[in-house]
Amino acid sequence: KLMEVLLLSGCAMALAGSSSPASGGEHLLSHYWDMVAHCNGRSTPSFHGTQVGIATVLTGRLYEGILRPSVMFAGVSERLANHPVDREDWVDRVRNRHPNLTSDVLDEVIEESLLKFLPPAEQRNRLQQIDERWEEISAHLQGLLMPVTRIEKALIAAGGPVRGVEIGLEPSQVQEAIRVARDIRSRYTVLDFAADLGILDSYSEMAIAE
Repeated sequence: KLMEVLLLSGCAMALAGSSSPASGGEHLLSHYWDMVAHCNGRSTPSFHGTQVGIATVLTGRLYEGILRPSVMFAGVSERLANHPVDREDWVDRVRNRHPNLTSDVLDEVIEESLLKFLPPAEQRNRLQQIDERWEEISAHLQGLLMPVTRIEKALIAAGGPVRGVEIGLEPSQVQEAIRVARDIRSRYTVLDFAADLGILDSYSEMAIAE
């Protein structure tokens, strides 16, 4: 089963021309914890795979929260009001979100994040498409996602942790990563999706309360 998964993952990456099919928001959380540790002269919390396992639980819960039938999202105009007005505004916001990164690392983060900046008109179009195609999007995601309870059971059965506190991460470190890790790569992940839906910050608070 492991070999099959690795081969399918490799084929998906080859077809996509990038590691995106095998590296989403869960990997960004792990990388961000490493980056902050490096910039502050600390050792990384744990092995990459261990951190990704914990982050997969976090992003899995985020997906389940997004797809919960009772969840209500703000309107397009309200969500668009929080979008940067131009590239300079985008850069300022990214810079302010990362006080724990050194200037050289932050410069790279800004350069990478700018690759997915959309002018307000294009962002409005994206938000409208999400709203208009919500039933299609949600049905597609429901067919792809593994329940978080199953992910947790698999990790525990393998002897792995499922909570950040188990590897020494403070709740504030987990919350911060959920809020800002989307900036470190140009790829669009569930973290960006939740931000577009206007629920990322509230989820970051809920995630550390559980």
